[in-house]
Amino acid sequence: YNNFNYWSTRQKSFKRLSISQIFRSISVAATQLGGGISKIGTVGLIAGQAIGHIVATVVLGKQIWKDDRQVLTSSFNFNKMKDLARTYREFPKYSAPQSLINSLSQNVAPFILAAYFSPTVVGYYSLSLRLLQLPINLIGDSVRQVFYPRIAEIYNHGGDLHKYLVKSTVFLGVIILLPSLIIFLSGPLLFSIVLGKEWYEAGVYSQWMMLWLMFGFMNRPASATAQVLGLQ
Repeated sequence: YNNFNYWSTRQKSFKRLSISQIFRSISVAATQLGGGISKIGTVGLIAGQAIGHIVATVVLGKQIWKDDRQVLTSSFNFNKMKDLARTYREFPKYSAPQSLINSLSQNVAPFILAAYFSPTVVGYYSLSLRLLQLPINLIGDSVRQVFYPRIAEIYNHGGDLHKYLVKSTVFLGVIILLPSLIIFLSGPLLFSIVLGKEWYEAGVYSQWMMLWLMFGFMNRPASATAQVLGLQ
């Protein structure tokens, strides 16, 4: 999926990236919801993530083949690919472990909670995280795809990268500030109104998770800048 992602970013095809992310989020949510109804436990959580990635990859790959097949087939050069692989060999060396650690940090929490607490606690955590992450990731990932080529363009032309990084981070902070305040101040009340009083505790979880998700949302430009500068 990352290869398709970077290619689409380079082509500035943000629409198809957004579509693939929407399909991914829907697939993850539907699979995990089905797993919860079927009472298959953590298997449903893992299956949801796997199926979501597969669906997003297939959707994005099909669209790339439809839109860019001629460019890809006519410009393919194996020797040039080898030269580029040598030039950028440091990228997978550091980005692969980073991606693995990030993925583990995001998905290992339910397993740890399940080992020490009741299934109810795991349910509160998982539901809160899913409801908060869905809109944040949809917007954040789409925004990051726009920032990445812009940051690369500024860097390649000797522009003021620091100014753009600060400006874009503040911009994202302004976007996320109001939703974060609403969740932090009224999370339990909102969860009770929307989902029912029995989910009040999940709203308490959402109050504190929103702080973590807020800073993760604002971190998108910094993450893209690190990749452009080769500091991953």
